[in-house]
Amino acid sequence: MKTYFFEATNGFNWGKFAVGYFDDEEWERRSVLPAAHDGHLLSSLGWGRDFRYLHMWVLDLQTGEGMYVPVDGSADYQLNGKHQIWVCPLFEPFLHWLYEQDPARLPELAGSLVRLTEEEAPSSLSGYRRQRHAAGRGCLCDRRCSPCKDGNHGLCHLGPCQG
Repeated sequence: MKTYFFEATNGFNWGKFAVGYFDDEEWERRSVLPAAHDGHLLSSLGWGRDFRYLHMWVLDLQTGEGMYVPVDGSADYQLNGKHQIWVCPLFEPFLHWLYEQDPARLPELAGSLVRLTEEEAPSSLSGYRRQRHAAGRGCLCDRRCSPCKDGNHGLCHLGPCQG
């Protein structure tokens, strides 16, 4: 895996992250089970090298937790809808920043300091793990968006209210 390291700050918090992509040797690794898709382990799982299917591994080095996400995804969806990992306060703002970058530029961006504003990344003394709300229970997120909080069937910032 080709791995790139990043640090981020909002002036108060300090985030440390690793971003990785599988290398050619890993893409060529064959499954030991003969029924695998085309014989290759990663492609049998639905992952692909083509940009339409390209994913990156993002690890919070402080908490030791991470996730495998598409390069053109949504930070809100990944943290609120799909993965429930423990992250530092800067993980989600860093992921937003990462999604705005061209994946081909990661080698030149690696090692640089990602400067976030207090508005983008509010200061906090602790990390968090997002909790999904069950269908029919309001927002898809922890924010309890006002249309959902009032019991109306409006829009959560992640999509249609489940209330």
